[in-house]
Amino acid sequence: MGRPKALLDFGGRSALARIAEAGALGGAEALVIVVGPHEKEIREAHPAEALPPDARWAVNDVPGSEQLASLQLGLRTLADLEFDGFFLHPVDYPLVTADDYRCLTQAAAESATDAESATDAESATDADVFFLSHNGRRGHPVLCRAQLATPLLALGPEATARDVLRACPAAYVTTSNDGVLEDMDTPEDYARLLKRFQAQ
Repeated sequence: MGRPKALLDFGGRSALARIAEAGALGGAEALVIVVGPHEKEIREAHPAEALPPDARWAVNDVPGSEQLASLQLGLRTLADLEFDGFFLHPVDYPLVTADDYRCLTQAAAESATDAESATDAESATDADVFFLSHNGRRGHPVLCRAQLATPLLALGPEATARDVLRACPAAYVTTSNDGVLEDMDTPEDYARLLKRFQAQ
């Protein structure tokens, strides 16, 4: 991209600030922001009042490390908290809304209720991971139940989070927002997403 994606502007707010707000309004009770080499620049652009009050920062200072390393760092940063589940949301997906988060939390709550009321193990429908889906395609964020933290933290550097998530019972949660599919990796991607954001 040539500059930190977290700082890209969408209507006067950064991609990071928009994602943080969507998560907070959508039911996430804590926020961990994992940053890399541009930590100082990103933190200076996001004073405490620009983020939810419970935001925590974690620094992945290993250049070129895989995404799993940042995920594991984020989970370790939450080690002192009790939580039922956790969201994974790369900053590459800035068009996600609070409603998308609510769709995931509602699906997880309903799935747990169904499993508790099932009369036998075979009829239980409880899932461990919940993927947003639009037109049959998987998007972000992803919601994982808390018990997935342990196997994710146990993965070695040669593995990926998919190695754990693929082996789990999964649910696909439909959203009308195709922004959950919109990845932002290049200046052209940013221009396209910004145009979509402005049109909305």
